Formats: sequence, structure tokens, C-alpha cells
Amino acid sequence: MRRTKREIVEELLIKKFESVRPMNPEETEVIESFKDGSFGVSTLAFSLYSNGHNLRGKNSKCPYGLIFEDGKRLFSIGYYRKETDTEEDDGYLFIVAPRGKGVIEKIDSFTDAILADKNIPSKGVYVRFLCLNQYLRLLLRGFLPPKESPWHPEAQEEDETYNNAVINIERIITTSESGDLKINLISNLNRRSRKRVRLDYNRFDNFLARSGLEFTLKEYSEDDFNSALSIIKNHFEILKKKDKGIGSTPEDYLNIVNLCSMTGITAYIGYLGKQPVSLFVGELLNNERLGLYASFTLRDPDFVLKNLKERSNISGFTAMPLYAYLMFFKEVRTKGIKEVHLGGSEHPDLNRFKRQLGAKKESSYWVVKLKIDS
Repeated sequence: MRRTKREIVEELLIKKFESVRPMNPEETEVIESFKDGSFGVSTLAFSLYSNGHNLRGKNSKCPYGLIFEDGKRLFSIGYYRKETDTEEDDGYLFIVAPRGKGVIEKIDSFTDAILADKNIPSKGVYVRFLCLNQYLRLLLRGFLPPKESPWHPEAQEEDETYNNAVINIERIITTSESGDLKINLISNLNRRSRKRVRLDYNRFDNFLARSGLEFTLKEYSEDDFNSALSIIKNHFEILKKKDKGIGSTPEDYLNIVNLCSMTGITAYIGYLGKQPVSLFVGELLNNERLGLYASFTLRDPDFVLKNLKERSNISGFTAMPLYAYLMFFKEVRTKGIKEVHLGGSEHPDLNRFKRQLGAKKESSYWVVKLKIDS
């Protein structure tokens, strides 16, 4: 069988660099030692952003991508073509969330070695999940801002095109001693937006009462594997139908689902009646902050409600995603979580939704260095 370009690239990188190897998601202690509370440094982040399932960069031998680790520095490595590229085009190497002493110098030399090697079919190297200081230092070393070579025409930094969003749970909800949920008026928003979360929660609650349905959120178990996959698949089908599919693909999330039952991973699945409709998967970034890497709630009434006998009044149904988030926040708050890091967004609608939850911005940066044809 013909090897993919990603297979070729990753075989060459493993041979060329002593500190590069296939990522093993069970090596959690390695990543734990570099965690700094940012979204890009976690087992789930590496498994998602360097995954080998994406059809534009597939390698079944290294499904979790590669990792560079030499005891002092750490980053994960992926390889993908752009959506606008053909199957025969070379792809781009991705360096994800570089951390550690001297990591900027290592990225510089690592990138130059790759671009100078004619055997490695790569048009360039993108580096993502950088802090501001790293971004500025790499610009001084000849890397370019992503606008010089956008990853996608509508989202130049994929799902970091819009700033990362961090939720303070206690700003949004409080729970009484009896377990009842209270929706707070979110400060620092305009008057209408402050009430929006409470109004939408009540709208969906009223929909449930009228329809005789119940929304339940439970901890993920291995029996939920197929349900989780179906939620992801249907989510992307709905996006495609609405012409809102940008960048990400359902295959990207296969690693996330495979790791749902791993120690240290927080995963919940939501049901409307008996139908699986929501999936939340996260990982601790520090003792009080959870990074949320999969957050899907199916919201198309034609799809979700097709089995309902009575559909004369579905008012409030569209507030289900917000309702699901609030139920998730309530659950993780009982585990001592105070903040949920939602990552960035590639679509303005999703970014707007996060801001309505009162999310604070946390910046993250990309750079790129392109191969110069000789």
C-alpha cells in the first residue's frame, strides 16, 4: 500500500531527531511536568492538534502524532495539508505548544533543519499555542505572522482565530445546599447580555416541561463510546448542511473519544430523553482549571426532534447548548473546578456564544516559516 506523505515525514523525523518519538498518551507524567495552565499543554491537546486521523494528514501508525521531548523541552508534532491543497500537494509541519528552557532556539534550529532537508515533503512549519513573548521572539528569528500564509481563508489560525475563552464558573452559577441551580446575572456585560444566560436557561427548561422530556448529564463510561462518536459525526454533518464547516473534521476527535476513560480525563455525555445529544471532554490544566477539548451539543431541531410525536411548539429548544454547558459547569464545580478553559474559536458564532457566558480572553499566537524553493 502506498504510504501517505505524513507517514514518510514522520518516519524521517524519528530517524533524524533523537528526541522525536511517537506520542504515547499514557506518558502523562511527561506532559504533566510542563503544564502551565494554558490550553495547548495537555495530553488531550496534543492528541487533538497533532492527531494522525485527519484525512489531510493521516498516519495510522502514529495516531497521536509525534512528540519532541529531551527532558528540558517539550512540544507535539503534526503534519497536514490545507483544505485548499490537492491530495498530491505537500503538507505543513505543525509544532504544538512548545514549552521549556531554550525552546525558542530549539524550534528555530528544528524548523531550519526540516526546511533544508529536500527529502522531507513540507511546504513550511507552523507553530501554534505560543505565548506573546514566544511569538515576538520567533518573529525576530524570521518567522512570519499567520496572515502572511493563512491556514484557512476564513480562519487564518484555525480555532485560535478568535481568542481563547476562560469561564469563571462562580460568575455564572451557584448551587444551593439542596442542589438547586441558581443562574447569576453576569457582571461586566451590558444589561441585556447579563440576563441572557438566565433567560435562555429558563427557555429550554420550559421546552422540557412542555414536551415531557428530560435532559440528563452523566459521567462517560466505555458503553457510551458509540454514542459519543455519533454525536461528533452528526455535529459535523449539521455544520456541513449549514455551510459552517471550517477547518476541523470529525476524525480529529477520534483520539479524544478513545481517551475518555483514561485516568485524569473528565468526560460527560448528555441525553435528551434517550437520545445522546451532548458530549463534554476535558483535562485538568492545574488544580482549579479544566481545559475543555470536546464540547458538542446537537442543536438542529429537524435532526434531534424528528422522533417527537408532537412538534407544534419547539420554542426554547435552540437554547439546549447553553443549558448543557450550565449542567456541565454544575457537575465539574462539585469536583473543585473553578475555571473552564474553552479554547479558541474558528467561527464567529461560537466565539459570540462564549462571550455571552462572560468568558475572559486569553491570547494565543501562531507563526509560520515557509520553505523557499531553490
